[in-house]
Amino acid sequence: IAFVCVAFGEKYVEQQSILKESILKVYPDADLFFWTESLPVGSQAFLASLYGFKPHAITEAYNKGFTKVVFFDPAMILQEKLDFYDEMLKSNGVLAIKDDTKLINVTSDKCKSYFGIDNEWLEGKNLVGGSFYYFDFETELARNIFAQWKLAEEKGIFGSQDEQSTGL
Repeated sequence: IAFVCVAFGEKYVEQQSILKESILKVYPDADLFFWTESLPVGSQAFLASLYGFKPHAITEAYNKGFTKVVFFDPAMILQEKLDFYDEMLKSNGVLAIKDDTKLINVTSDKCKSYFGIDNEWLEGKNLVGGSFYYFDFETELARNIFAQWKLAEEKGIFGSQDEQSTGL
């Protein structure tokens, strides 16, 4: 298992330090892939690809041979081992926290076109809260989901600050 985190800005760097301490209390020999005031290889600037650094950070751990990869936002604090999730990972491949935000309210036309979906498909579905992702790359499902996620980022589907401010 590898733990991944990216932090920039004073508040997030401070939180990342607390996260690191919490991980090492639970997993003293944890493999950490942490970026502080920097971005993983292949990442665009944050405002050019909003949160697009996440799949690139996860890729670093996966390319080093880790099959279970956890991405934590800096504000997370680990309190106990993640073994509880192992059964869910086997059937789902990846776990993420559900956000209360409805997808229909935050999905761009560019994204809908790229994935071939419409508002009817989006109705009733929620955004994934990006603070916790847990991938089990031993499953084909996780590898497929991740490949789609990373390709969407590389094709500019994550959106940019300019698109956010103009409502594209």
